[in-house]
Amino acid sequence: MTQDFNWNLPGLNKREFTAYANLLALRNDGQVEPVSLGMELSDKNESTTDSDVISIDTSYCDQISDSGYHQLKTKFLDCLAELAANKKGGKHVACSSMMEGEENVTLWITRNGGFQIVDNIFFEKLSKRLSGLFHGKDLPNQIVEEVLWNEMLAYYEDRLEDTYIPNLRLSLKSCSTIFNNANNDKFTTARKELSVLQNQTFSRLKAGQRLIGRRGTLVTKAYDLRKSKVVEELLQTSPKSTKQTRKLWIDICFLGRLRVILEKFKEVSLKLPSFNNVTIIPVTGDRIPQKALKDALQLRETLNLLDLPTNTLTVETVIGPSWTVAKAKREYRKLQKQALNIHAEIK
Repeated sequence: MTQDFNWNLPGLNKREFTAYANLLALRNDGQVEPVSLGMELSDKNESTTDSDVISIDTSYCDQISDSGYHQLKTKFLDCLAELAANKKGGKHVACSSMMEGEENVTLWITRNGGFQIVDNIFFEKLSKRLSGLFHGKDLPNQIVEEVLWNEMLAYYEDRLEDTYIPNLRLSLKSCSTIFNNANNDKFTTARKELSVLQNQTFSRLKAGQRLIGRRGTLVTKAYDLRKSKVVEELLQTSPKSTKQTRKLWIDICFLGRLRVILEKFKEVSLKLPSFNNVTIIPVTGDRIPQKALKDALQLRETLNLLDLPTNTLTVETVIGPSWTVAKAKREYRKLQKQALNIHAEIK
């Protein structure tokens, strides 16, 4: 929705729309539905039935052709959009679609913040890697996979280094006591594996080790741990689990996402003959920047439109249980002073 959108049509009110959109933006970190975590980009074999649909919190996919493996293609498109959203925040929300032929597939990818030259170069390389992953004749599959993995790590650097890895470090520090428990129970192996992750996270670069190599090691370890039911039980549901351990599980799952994406790329390339020839087209639309409203509504005025009082019960119900009225007013005022930056996803 650009600055030149026609708000003069019957029933449209930009002031109220912006007010409602920003109210939703406060709810659940900007989502109406609960955030999906853990296996939102599952690496397990899934049923191909239409009823088995997963929603993820950073991307929206749209499949416009189908010749079998519906669920696999849907998850592949989720993964492609997830990869394109390589920076944290509302400016990097991606959408992908595909058109499949008998011997080729065309993929379109768009992002609300647009693409730069470095993005176009990456997706051109990704097209070649996916085409050559299991169908290429020039290089062995293992070499192509390694090259692809390193390119993905480099492209995803901002999310990994600015968000996922720092979050993991903080969670590991707050959960250090759980690794030192000497009880010889069913979680012994899980504790050892978590200790390995802890050591890898805080260790310094070894002689000759590249930063991208350590980054890949961390992501792969997180990927392995997120597949472990006993680790999940220890951190999520066991009597020893706490708010901090559950947060640690979330951070492990987020860090492991990139490896899930690689595994899904490998699976779709192996199973679908059309991936013998892959073309990825980044789509950038002409955008006129949004401007903040000068007469934006206050929180009380917005809630009045909904016939809701501005009190603690309303704030906790509409926004979240940890919110106070003062905090809601303050954060809502900040959003109302900014240009509207919001996306919607429907499946």
